[in-house]
Amino acid sequence: MKRKASLFIAVAVFALAIGIQFTFAADEPSDKEWKKFEGAWFEILYPADFRVEPSLKGVTSVEGHDSVFFVSPSDEVAFYVFSPQWSGDPSDILLNQETEKQLTLEDSNKDGKQVRQCTIEAKDGSYCRTYEDVQDPQINTRRVFGIRYKDQKTLDQYKEQYKRFQDSLAQFAD
Repeated sequence: MKRKASLFIAVAVFALAIGIQFTFAADEPSDKEWKKFEGAWFEILYPADFRVEPSLKGVTSVEGHDSVFFVSPSDEVAFYVFSPQWSGDPSDILLNQETEKQLTLEDSNKDGKQVRQCTIEAKDGSYCRTYEDVQDPQINTRRVFGIRYKDQKTLDQYKEQYKRFQDSLAQFAD
């Protein structure tokens, strides 16, 4: 009887361990759930079910784009990246004063780079968008990440995917 109980406990512990492992694996998106986008001077990973909306054409390249939006199937969130070969102007994310208002703007310097963070809200409250703009005047480069989201709950829901998106950026030069 003790042997059966011990065997049962061992099997239960083993099953629990496998279940926990599968649970952790399900929380972390696999590489198959992500796709690679190649811009004019960068590549980046994005969730496979997001819609790709290339925006600004590459200024220093005949092919590709310097910026792109990645929009969730529900349209509740969109990721943005601007990563030209050199510095540039992300004119596709400028504040629209008729429909939007700027909530925050912070400028700082970090490791010789100019960092600007801002949050913009739709006047009708339908979305917010937040950007981090990093310019390096020493080597004349610029990179902007942004996220548009319906509400705080949506931002929290996509926070980990947005972080992975940001971390996956690979920038190229000549």
